[in-house]
Parts: sequence; C-alpha cells; structure tokens
Amino acid sequence: MTSETYVLVVENDEAHVDRLRRQLARQPLWTGSIEGVRTLADAEQVLRSRQVDCVLVDLGLADADGEDAISRVRMISARSPIIVLSGHDELESARDAVRRGAQDY
Repeated sequence: MTSETYVLVVENDEAHVDRLRRQLARQPLWTGSIEGVRTLADAEQVLRSRQVDCVLVDLGLADADGEDAISRVRMISARSPIIVLSGHDELESARDAVRRGAQDY
C-alpha cells in the first residue's frame, strides 16, 4: 500500500500555490496532494485536523509575521518539516527561520 504525500502550503497568493501544483505534477514520482491556505489561522485548523507531511510557509502572511508563523506551525505540528517560501535571499532571515524550526529556506 502506498500513502499519498500531503503538503500544506501557507501562501496568500493562490497563483504561487497553483504554480507549485503544476511543477510537482510534472515530476514522475510525485503522488501527493497540495492544499493551499491563505492565512496562518487556516493552516492551524488544517494542522490540528490531519497529518501533514510537509508545510511550506510564506513569510509574508496577512495574519502573522514569518517568525511567528514558523513558531506556531512548529508548536502544532512538531514532526512535519517546515520549508520557508520567500522571494528574498536574505541570509539572516534564513538563519532565523532555521533557528525557529524550519528545515529549509
């Protein structure tokens, strides 16, 4: 039995979520699904209701700053890897994200 990978994307721009879906759909070994939510509050609901294999988090959310978002996701879903999505290549932000519990930036 194979299990489907479930990825939660916390991103306020639905076009970015759609782009991720298209990119992963082109990968021959991808068998998962991606759910996109626009706010951290919505992400928290999903994280409390089901097992999530990976969380992709945008640092520019309307209801949380980047550091707060990482910490709150980590508190609810201690085992799910967190990957930060950002259009900025800032070394200090990346270091801070990893210190707060993200696996990658």
